Amino acid sequence: MRKDYFYVGDMRFERVNKTQARKAYNNGSIIRIAPINASMQNSVFSLWHEIQKDYWSCEGCIFDSIIDNFEYYNLHQGAGNYTKYYVGR
Repeated sequence: MRKDYFYVGDMRFERVNKTQARKAYNNGSIIRIAPINASMQNSVFSLWHEIQKDYWSCEGCIFDSIIDNFEYYNLHQGAGNYTKYYVGR
């Protein structure tokens, strides 16, 4: 896995593996997920999604079910076949 990061405002998002992302999600951190070939920059064609356990629409959501749904609907040959995870620090 490549060491990768980007900034949104003053928040730094650092790339992590799925286990680290699950732990951070359960602790209430902001997680950004995207297909492996998607750009994480703010553009019209970004495919990233932001998830957080304490967010109003995700109260009671399980990390693995969110990832499964994301992968089913968003992964394809052009976007990539697996998900990359970024944690806001």
